[in-house]
Amino acid sequence: IPAAGGNLSVSSGGNGVVTNGSGSVSLVAQGTASTLTVSATVSAHAGALTMTAPGLVTIGAQSLTTGGNVTVTSSSDGIAVNANVLAAAGAMAMSSSTDIVMAAGTTLSSINGANTGAISLTAGGSDVLGTLSAGGTIAVTATAGSIGSSLTEGTLVSQLNLNGATALATLTSARGIGARGADIQTLLSELTITNSVTGDVFVNQTQNGGLQLGTGSGNAITLGGC
Repeated sequence: IPAAGGNLSVSSGGNGVVTNGSGSVSLVAQGTASTLTVSATVSAHAGALTMTAPGLVTIGAQSLTTGGNVTVTSSSDGIAVNANVLAAAGAMAMSSSTDIVMAAGTTLSSINGANTGAISLTAGGSDVLGTLSAGGTIAVTATAGSIGSSLTEGTLVSQLNLNGATALATLTSARGIGARGADIQTLLSELTITNSVTGDVFVNQTQNGGLQLGTGSGNAITLGGC
């Protein structure tokens, strides 16, 4: 569904956008600085789900596919995740020019029986995390900013930022990861951290005992600045 010259909205007053079978859904706001706002359910069933805009992309209602990949892109602004997004049998990738901000209580999920689900967040600015759940890989990048949490720090499963007992996660930031009293809470198999410019790193493996810090040829933890 392209909107060639203006903003694109999926209104909360309707039934949303739903396909059956292997049909895909593509929501594209094409105008300069145009925004995309999803306020009703978007379901691609077994197909791919794509949301793209040059301006702010706001996900305000559940968006899902049970068989395809989820791709969300803001080429010159940010992404606001205010509802759950599910890729039940595919990968999920979100990228923005500025920030990716998840509201407290929201989940991005890529879970399947083979534990190959993958989630990638790449923000030109900062990432603020709710919960990311995947069995394969989780990658979060804050190119010029920090990685933070919208959740209350604690030891409950509902307070996890990275939830994947079999998952390998990579956190890459310029200006800090977590904060004192607002750790990045994890349940992971393996974690690699890079913080390149300044800021502190606060990560807490609150579930599932031990945590492997990297197994590849590179450094498991790389810190820059002071």
